[in-house]
Amino acid sequence: MPLKLIRNINPKACLAVWEIQESTQELQNKLVLTSQEEEFLSSFQVETKRQEFLAARKAAQSIFDLWGEKYQGIHKNHLQKPNLKHLDYAVSLSHTQNLASVLVHQKRKVGIDIEQMREQLFRISHKFLTNTEKEFIGNDLHKMTVAWSAKEALYKLYEKKELPFKHHIVLNPFELQQGFIKSFISPDLKNYQSYTVHFQAIAGHYMAYVVE
Repeated sequence: MPLKLIRNINPKACLAVWEIQESTQELQNKLVLTSQEEEFLSSFQVETKRQEFLAARKAAQSIFDLWGEKYQGIHKNHLQKPNLKHLDYAVSLSHTQNLASVLVHQKRKVGIDIEQMREQLFRISHKFLTNTEKEFIGNDLHKMTVAWSAKEALYKLYEKKELPFKHHIVLNPFELQQGFIKSFISPDLKNYQSYTVHFQAIAGHYMAYVVE
């Protein structure tokens, strides 16, 4: 079944993961796209990008089906942040190889990210991890993937550009069995806002999500 996971994480928030098994046309046949969505879809030159784009919207539709509400599409604002066309709910999207994930909250800002485990993260870790973070992650690819995904989710929640991952988004040490990370965002490196990022393994990937 393409809907790999759907779960209410609290009474006002739900996440869904769609496993991409269908062709672009099969996915498109299951959706009614807005004019902006159709324009975005036509701009993609790579077939897998079209599938990921559509699968994320199918996952979003599944959340509203669960809630018994009508889904009318997602559009992007001037910062390229996704917004629901018909409701003032917060929404965050992420997609990677074969999977698309969505988190919707009726009141609070959210961020979600899903990442495939890949060794390349070690080669770029100096760009997004502090020395302290590199020490407690070590050579653990699972932790490295979680750290990258967690910082991506926090970046999406922040909703503004120009927030460097390395020093402005900070993770406390964590263990994989915990399923959560205490973390901080500091745009000015003086004042810190704390968050709890939750994460889980799913089909060779890690998914991290955060609610304001």
